[in-house]
Amino acid sequence: MDPEFWNREIETMPIEEIKALQWKLMKNMVTHAYNNAPFYKNMYNNVGITPNDIKTWSDFKKLPTFAKPDMRTDIENNPPYSSLLAVDKREISFISNSSGTTGQPMISPYCKEEVDNIVDVSARFFYAQGLRKEDVYMHCLNMSLFVASPSIMSVHEIGAAAIWAGILPYERLVQMAQAVEATTLLTTPSFAWRFGEKLINDGYDLKKDFKIKRFIVAGEPGGSIPETQRALREVWGEDLQIGEVYGMSEVYGCLAGACKAHDGLHIAEDHIFVEIIDPETGKELPDGETGEIVVTALTKTCRPMIRYRTGDMGWIDRSQCVCGRTHARIHVAGRRDNMFIVSGVNVFPSDIEGVVRQMPELNGEFVVHIQNDRLSACYTVDVERKSGCLLSCEEIALKLKKMLKKVLIAAPKTVNVYEENTLPRNDMKAVRIIDDRKK
Repeated sequence: MDPEFWNREIETMPIEEIKALQWKLMKNMVTHAYNNAPFYKNMYNNVGITPNDIKTWSDFKKLPTFAKPDMRTDIENNPPYSSLLAVDKREISFISNSSGTTGQPMISPYCKEEVDNIVDVSARFFYAQGLRKEDVYMHCLNMSLFVASPSIMSVHEIGAAAIWAGILPYERLVQMAQAVEATTLLTTPSFAWRFGEKLINDGYDLKKDFKIKRFIVAGEPGGSIPETQRALREVWGEDLQIGEVYGMSEVYGCLAGACKAHDGLHIAEDHIFVEIIDPETGKELPDGETGEIVVTALTKTCRPMIRYRTGDMGWIDRSQCVCGRTHARIHVAGRRDNMFIVSGVNVFPSDIEGVVRQMPELNGEFVVHIQNDRLSACYTVDVERKSGCLLSCEEIALKLKKMLKKVLIAAPKTVNVYEENTLPRNDMKAVRIIDDRKK
């Protein structure tokens, strides 16, 4: 087995060959979607474009984009799979369900070949992040209807032992992690940190009582933020390995993943084409500029996803990675609907997290409240003082406010500092933003 690459040929493919492969797959996918999915045929006919009109990438980028609200409307009108479905229902092999608050559930169907691709790509990313045959892996994300669930099969492909833990209660998770001597946990970054903190508070010695050496994080921003990595290592030890994968139910379980260089997430460009656009104008942005991430699934024939606006904000880096992989990298900044503007400055929760994690006086927990301030917006940050800290809450608040002003330019209106275990907790995904403007 290759010591560094799951599939060296694919992962180090020359850039020109990647582009040629993407062009071929894109052409086939657009034709397939137009001929078999009424959603695409109607959308493209409405703007006067057919697959035969696409002769360059510039032509491709004239195709309309769409987003989750468009899908939700279509599912309500064409339940349960929507008119994006481009195969016979009997071809469906796996069904996941993304979060939705109204109407029909956001069902995402996959054919068998697509599930196999998810497994293979997940194995690629897990292997790049150090998972090997001798590891014991615990899958600590919700297993119910979740698109990441097939990813656990990639662990079997690698040859490691896998425990389908899901969202076990704390006591059972502790017992299982100790009993099987788990080395790797897949979970959210906030849970990884909170789990370690609780274990320490309960009297455990993380080095002596557990064999955990690696977290692969997903489901929320944080894994690529240096300050969050530092906070995790303060709890679990300096030698903790931290990996990250990025995906979504609508498109792919894992469409990008970190390598050991920790300089963005490598896109699986043999399956996914990524664009970065201005969220207001829809125009493509240059590499390095932050905008909305738009993805096209090049090998997803069951329910094609072509120029899908993810709602995630980030930027793309096509420079050569020191790890030797040639696939481009994305840096995910956060959700577009979580971004807010203060005095003309775009602010993301991940930016605030980076500052909070730098302060040794804080334990890392935070909640941001967005409020109206005359004709603009302002924000308040709630944090918790670390036990044993000698600074007063007032001193900490002043220090954090100055740091946020320096880093973000847009200072918070107020910083509230509480004692530990005051702010509300969520078992898996941390709730970081509360928009009081909507109340």
